[in-house]
Amino acid sequence: MIESIMSSHVSASFDHRSSTSLQQMKTLATKFGPDVRSIYTYGEFLRGNFGSQGRFVYGTIIPNLGEMLEQLHQLEFGAATEFMMT
Repeated sequence: MIESIMSSHVSASFDHRSSTSLQQMKTLATKFGPDVRSIYTYGEFLRGNFGSQGRFVYGTIIPNLGEMLEQLHQLEFGAATEFMMT
């Protein structure tokens, strides 16, 4: 599921029952090429409706998302890495 597209960021998630393996994620990240940097992680996360009365969305709640984005911005373009949840 495409979670969001913001300027130069795209966030996508896969159901934990998906057949997408770690090797497939690494291959996909490599195919993105030199103009993209990517970061990925695995886990069972809460998914559903969340927000407030002013803004209500459907998506996945990923712990430490800010830390994940910081690591993403420190990568060189063309690089991909797995984010290790702490």
